[in-house]
This record gives sequence, structure tokens and C-alpha cells, in this order.
Amino acid sequence: MGDHLNSEQLAGYAKRVLSPAELIAANDHLAGCEACRQRAGDPEKIEAAFAFLRHDLETQSQLPPAHLEYEQLEAYVDNEMDKAGREIVDSHVDLCRMCRDELRDLREFGVSLGTRQAAPHVQEHLEAVTMHGSVETFWEKLSHFWRYPVYLAGVSSAVAVVIVVAVIAPTMRRSHPIAGVPSTPIGAGTESRQQLQTPAELAGLIGKTETLLGSASEGARFTLLAPVGTFVEDVQPTFRWQSLTGATSYKVTIFDAALNEVAASPAVSGTEWKSSMQLERGKVYLWQVSATKNGQQVVAPAPPAPEAKFELLDLSQANELEQLKREQPNAHLALGRAYASRGVLDEAEREFRLVSDSDVDYALAQKFIHDLEALRNPGH
Repeated sequence: MGDHLNSEQLAGYAKRVLSPAELIAANDHLAGCEACRQRAGDPEKIEAAFAFLRHDLETQSQLPPAHLEYEQLEAYVDNEMDKAGREIVDSHVDLCRMCRDELRDLREFGVSLGTRQAAPHVQEHLEAVTMHGSVETFWEKLSHFWRYPVYLAGVSSAVAVVIVVAVIAPTMRRSHPIAGVPSTPIGAGTESRQQLQTPAELAGLIGKTETLLGSASEGARFTLLAPVGTFVEDVQPTFRWQSLTGATSYKVTIFDAALNEVAASPAVSGTEWKSSMQLERGKVYLWQVSATKNGQQVVAPAPPAPEAKFELLDLSQANELEQLKREQPNAHLALGRAYASRGVLDEAEREFRLVSDSDVDYALAQKFIHDLEALRNPGH
């Protein structure tokens, strides 16, 4: 890579978009070049990356392990699995007593019935684990981790962070947790890690659905979508609502907590409008939409729905979230938790929904989505 890494290479390294060969070359160069380490070593970025990685690893360590499928165990015992598949099973049963016992039972049951041959590789591996498993070292367990292909995609994106931290972090006194991401001490139980933290102030923004006597008005079926019962980052929020059948136009009106009108939209034909003026941070606002239908006005929200309230996030918290998005744009679970801890529920839910169903955090993200739904619909 020449005498020093250029700006493009450093940027690619920081964003983890280099090819494997380029990444290894950059790692080797940074390990021996103080000048390039200084150029790559933005202390704030390193601390944020290190804190995020630590938090993510701690979270993963507390989640229940995924076990092998019966079909995998059966194919392994019947010797119908390729080398890569066998390595996955070998690595898993080295560390998972439950799957190891199931594998042993499946083999012995098949042999006793005469439906399976005593596959040598199964017995050999089980005996080796039985003799050696109790004294397996940390480094041996780490070697098993690297043999799981499912982890390699995530590991490739984390390698750059780990190596830069390993090279430069010793010069730092300490690292700080990512702003807004709830941290839990190592060793804390899974239950505490699976709790979504939100500010108590949300209760006043969400409100309660009223008990309505008689039939609901047309406005009650005409629902405001966002922002409702949440904190908001943008000082010029975008307002969204459901369409009302037969409506020809809509008008949005924004009020302060004393019900003084502070802004209003022109007549719009769609179901979305971005505020034309900047609202004040730290203040609570209410809003409503008036739909024109058959020459009459239909206003939402209407009973039994609560008032549509939101609060502008203060500047320091908004800046913290913006920095976190910049530093870790793909850390969707951590971003979702950070947004939730600040009460920015719409963005929190969006991040949780971006967690892939192939991600180890998927089940936890789905739980958090349900938690948010329950929070926003008390009593349902």
C-alpha cells in the first residue's frame, strides 16, 4: 500500500468496506506505522466503536444459544453431511452439552435398532469431547467460534474495529459507553438485557384512550400516524396521517402546550406534510388534521383517541443520536435501544425493523417492537 495509507484507504478501513486482502494489508501497515495510526485514530470514534462492540458482545453472551436442528444431527450420524457441515456440528457439540447428548442418543438408538451403522467419526468425536471438554481452554473455544461460517460475515465487519482498538486503545485511560445505549454490567442476567428502557415522560405524551358513549365520530376513524406520543429529533417534523375516504384536502395545525396555534399547513391533497417552520426544542406540542369532505370539516384526533402530542428532543440528546447514527449506521439493535432510551419511538421501531431475520438479534428486536406497541397502546 505504499509508504503510508492514503485518505481513501483510511476511509475504507474505517467504514469496513475494504476487500479482505486490502483489510489484511491495512492491518499489517497500521500495526507498524505510528503516523498512520495517528491519522486513523480519532479518539472519539475509537471509544464509540469499542463501547459498541463491548456492549454487543455482552448482549450476545447473555442470549440463549441456538441449537442444532434434528435434520443436521441425523445427517451427521448417517454420514450424509459434507465437510463444512460436519465442522459446524463438531464445533457446536464441543460447546453445547444438550446437542451433544442428543447426538449420542440418536446414534445409540439407531445402532440398537439396526437402522444405522456405528459411524466412526461420530463416536470418535464424542469420545474426544468427553475426555477433553472439561479442560478446554479459552483459545480452543475461540477457535471453535471461528469455525462457524454463520459468524464470519459479522466478524469481517468487526475485525477492523477490533484491530484498531487493540493497537490504539492501550493509549487511552478508559472507554465510555455509547450515548443512549443502556449498558449492563458483565454477568448481569438475560432478563435485564431484554428490557427496553424508555423515559417516564412518555406517559404524558401518549395519554389514554377515552371511554366513548354512543357511536364514534367520523374523525375517530381518521387516524393520525406520526408523530404521536413520542419525542422527535427534527425541529421541522414531518406529519403523517391516514386518508379519509371522500376527503378532497387536509390541513395540519400545530399548537403549543397552552393550545396557542404556532403553525399551520396550507390545504394539501396528500397524507403527509413537513413543518415549514422550526419548532422549539424541549417543548411539548399538539397537532390535529382537518379534512374537507363534502364541504364539511372532519377533525382528527377525535374521541376516544387521546390528543396527538409530541416533544422536541433537546439539542444535546439530538446530537448524541446523530453521532451514533454516523458512527454505527448498521448497528440497528443498538440504535433502536438508543432511540427508545431517548423516547424517540418512531425511529426506535424503524431501527428494530431493520434487524435482519438472519441476525442473532432478530428475536430480541421483535420483542422490542411488541414492547413499543404495548407502550403506545396502554390497556390493549
